[in-house]
Formats: sequence, structure tokens, C-alpha cells
Amino acid sequence: GWSRAWIINFYTKLRDNDKAYENLTALIAGSTYPNMFDKHPPFQIDGNFGGTAAIANMLLQSDGESITLLPALPRAWKNGHIRGLKAKGAGTVNMEWKNGRLVKCEVYYEKDRTVTVRYKDKKTEMTITGGNVTELKSGLLGLRSV
Repeated sequence: GWSRAWIINFYTKLRDNDKAYENLTALIAGSTYPNMFDKHPPFQIDGNFGGTAAIANMLLQSDGESITLLPALPRAWKNGHIRGLKAKGAGTVNMEWKNGRLVKCEVYYEKDRTVTVRYKDKKTEMTITGGNVTELKSGLLGLRSV
């Protein structure tokens, strides 16, 4: 389980959504008990923590100065949303996507912060006023309107 979780996270960093998803599916199908605990008799938490970290990395990657949205979104997750995903530097991100394309994104930081936001091949630098939710507009980063 823990080694599969490492593999998934490597593929997310390489932005290889197909391989990341393939290995996530293998982790759940082959290395996880029905109760979702990692199979390494009797139990090993590394596969669970690494698997959930990989899912988060498929949806958001950050380094404290930049945020990359949906960097390794699997094709199987055509539509979805997530709320409260944490970005480095005390950020919080809410997103919604349809047909594999980001349609809505909100970013929140407690303190004023300038970050570079990336989505696919586009990027923009934004100054976010601390304590306020900043919604990325549909024209920014080529987002589709909801």
C-alpha cells in the first residue's frame, strides 16, 4: 500500500492523470480492505495517508507561492467539486468542474497574499485580500461560466 501511494503521488507530480488514476484504482482494489484500511497485516496507515494525499495532489498542487488547479484530474472524474482543500501557506480552495473542465474556483487566505494561479497552460498572478474569498472569474485562466 505505501509503495503504491508513493507511485500515485509521483505520477500526480508528473501530471500523468491516467497513470495516477490507474495506480489509485490498483491501491483501492488490491491493497485495501473492505473497510478502506490499507492491507499490510494487520494494518498500515502509510497507504491510507499516501492515497488520500495523492487524491489531493490530483486536484491541487501548491508550493506556498503558486497554486495549480486540477493538475492530474483523471478522465473518470468528469464532473465533481471539492470544498476546503488546503494549499500551502494557509490557503483554502473550493473548486467545481464539469466535463473535465474547471468551471468555478474560490481561493481564501487568512492574510493578504500574492500567488500565481495555474490552470492547464494558463497562469495569472493574483493578490488576495486576507479574510476574503476570492472567486476566479470565468475569463481568467480560460474558465467556463457555470
